[in-house]
Amino acid sequence: MNKKNLVLLIEAKTPYIRHIDEEGMKKNGALVSMLFDSISNTYLPLLSMCERLEKDAVPYKFMMVITPVLCTLLEDEKVQEQYVNWLDNKIELAKKEIERVKGDKALLEIAEKQAEKIIQARDDFENKYQRKLLSQFAQLQRTGHIEFLGTCATDAYLPHYVNTPEIISAQIETGLHSFKEFFAELPDGFWLPENAYVPGLEKVIRSYGYNYTVLDPRAFLFSKDFVDNGTFYPVKTQSPVIAFAKDQSSAIEFNMEKGYPSSPVYRNENRDIGFELDQNSLTPFISENQSRFATGFKYYAKENDSVYNMEKALEQVKADAKSFVEKHAETLKKAEACADCSFVSQIIHISSGTLGKWHESIDFIENVFRFGKDADFDFACCGELSKNATDLQEISPYQSSSLGTGYGEVLLTGKNAWMMRYLQKACERIIDLADRFPTDTGLKARLLNLGVKELMLAQSTAWGRMIDDGIYAEYARKVFSDCISSFTTVFDSLGSNVVSTEWLTEVEAAHPIFPWMNYRIFSKKK
Repeated sequence: MNKKNLVLLIEAKTPYIRHIDEEGMKKNGALVSMLFDSISNTYLPLLSMCERLEKDAVPYKFMMVITPVLCTLLEDEKVQEQYVNWLDNKIELAKKEIERVKGDKALLEIAEKQAEKIIQARDDFENKYQRKLLSQFAQLQRTGHIEFLGTCATDAYLPHYVNTPEIISAQIETGLHSFKEFFAELPDGFWLPENAYVPGLEKVIRSYGYNYTVLDPRAFLFSKDFVDNGTFYPVKTQSPVIAFAKDQSSAIEFNMEKGYPSSPVYRNENRDIGFELDQNSLTPFISENQSRFATGFKYYAKENDSVYNMEKALEQVKADAKSFVEKHAETLKKAEACADCSFVSQIIHISSGTLGKWHESIDFIENVFRFGKDADFDFACCGELSKNATDLQEISPYQSSSLGTGYGEVLLTGKNAWMMRYLQKACERIIDLADRFPTDTGLKARLLNLGVKELMLAQSTAWGRMIDDGIYAEYARKVFSDCISSFTTVFDSLGSNVVSTEWLTEVEAAHPIFPWMNYRIFSKKK
């Protein structure tokens, strides 16, 4: 009998959105809140979930991708201070809300629960974890409950840079160095941003010591080689990096409109007092002249805008988690009967974006582990599975991605295709600069390191996706343009041998990411 395994993989990422001035914080409050909401509603609850499972002796194990950008923001003392202030303002708003809805018992209960959650988040972040969330996740890795994957410096779409291999190498190398800086060890597996694979990438991945990666199922299913065990067993690429395939049902199961999150009893995330009350009622969380954004105070379910019932929602969470476990147990059982291999596995990918949009998501994951305790499969991670994999079939995976319809076309639409010409020109220039100034130090080295960081930030797919989606498109356009402009200033300064140290210091302070950066990683490989 083959061993059956279920792998839960949580991808935690965020755009690099950091404002050190009060004006920037207020003007872009909705974007700043994206990270803070993730801390309050995803990362802190995940840690609490792990503590409860351990206390109840429930076996659990899952994988995580925490991108270097997210790691940087979580460890940034300025961002940490801003988060605490954000929570303090939210606590003040909670007091006003409790007073406002005190005449309605159902709404009052929800407001009080939300207030308790905010206060608990502040206490956990400040006192329990001493603001060091990465240390807590690292401890879970040391105890074998979490396996981390490394990834690129920023979520660059690597197939766009196949003609400039130095760019791909620099993204992977910076991501690896970042992982070592934050976690003091090296990862075994590599996460391709957007699962964007093109033939040949596996050789670069392997050259940095990675043993396995995870691909979109299309890479297996559309391969010119017939894959004997489908997506239920890893394969070997020519490098030879081991490749796992994500389960193709994940996108359907966690679809906000049709999957588990769409249950009518779950909280309606589109109704929030931040958009419904008058501006004065929202202070100090949202000031009078500030653009409106979600506060987290949501009182209604998706079903006919009825008042949210926490007990009914929790019952539904348990039913959905049980259904999820039973469904995958049945699928793995069928795969076991058909497969000719030492084990079968399914890799369930859940993004932080999904977790953030689904109020009950962490409760769902916790109940999956609880119901999975008695299921006919084990929770596993790809690292251990790759070590136990034998007689791997060698295939040539098909070029694919989890973005768009499988080919990342949403990054080259009529709205955002203009970005690529700036990126390509900047990539050509940084490779040239790295070769022209191989041994420079001092001010020139600072300039080059800054240029590298600005280019990497511009390469993030987040900006192109925001522009294509029309969500915070103007902000994304400005960030991208500013990064390219800063890079161009670096290029021009080196060409004219004239630089404004005031400008250089100002931009360095605004983007203190990758402080150990060495521009020479962009040098042409001999």
